[in-house]
Amino acid sequence: MEDFFAKVGRFWPAGRRDLHWHILPTPAEADALIAPYQHLVPPGLQNVGAAGMHCTLLHAIGLGRDDVDIDALVKDAASRVSTVQPFTLTFDRPAVGSFAIELSGWPGRPFTALVDTVTQATASTGAAFKPGPSRYPHMSTAYTTAGAKHVDPGHPQGGPGRHRPPSVRHRPRRPDPPRRAVARRRAHPARADRRSPARGGERMTGFPGHRPIYGDAVHITAGADLLVFAGKIMTRGILSGGRGFAELVLPDADPQQRRDLERAGRYQYELYLEGRLLYSSPELTLRTAQRDGDGALVVTGSP
Repeated sequence: MEDFFAKVGRFWPAGRRDLHWHILPTPAEADALIAPYQHLVPPGLQNVGAAGMHCTLLHAIGLGRDDVDIDALVKDAASRVSTVQPFTLTFDRPAVGSFAIELSGWPGRPFTALVDTVTQATASTGAAFKPGPSRYPHMSTAYTTAGAKHVDPGHPQGGPGRHRPPSVRHRPRRPDPPRRAVARRRAHPARADRRSPARGGERMTGFPGHRPIYGDAVHITAGADLLVFAGKIMTRGILSGGRGFAELVLPDADPQQRRDLERAGRYQYELYLEGRLLYSSPELTLRTAQRDGDGALVVTGSP
């Protein structure tokens, strides 16, 4: 692992106070999020603590408090944010990154809209700054410090963890589920009932080619579960280490669905566009299920 403070010091020198926009959990939410992981404090990691838990929206690099009228900026931002549809952020169990131990959040799409809103409000001041927007919702429980190169990313606490995180949701204003279609889980129906295209046209089967195939819905059968996602979805064949894999990129992935895939190990999926079945995969063995820089869930598997 690398030293987080050495990394950010290249563009954010020690002692300079840059403006940030954050989503802050309530004290009870922060305690619930961080309590199971207080033991993750080997040399080279600095715990954030419940009082310091935050979900960054924007780092206005080089913009200090004295560079803008803070009261006017806050008033303008509050007016703009009031038009954003309320949503709930759900945070996953921690993952070890290059610079921090973080809890990634879901969904990403309304979060990105909120990031854009506060970025536009800050830019409207006319003050010079370099925007450092957050690419996906996350909270860090610990940051790397000096000695981070000695931290084992596979076992940062010296052994496998025994704690399971609670389901904790953060509500910027009031509880309200995202408006997009949410993945549903149910016992899957007979496969013959789902394999016929809703409209005419031939579907593609076998291994996907290297050219991306785009759809607006996907059905993933994982064990006894059927996971349904809606949004911009892509699949293609990729090569890694001389082996071929089917890659599936899903929008705003719910952490629970990733756990369902990991638990099942084997899965099969069908990609649709406006109700028409475009592609039906063979049964695959899960290789990876992880978020990309934009918060989407990228799943790879092989026959």
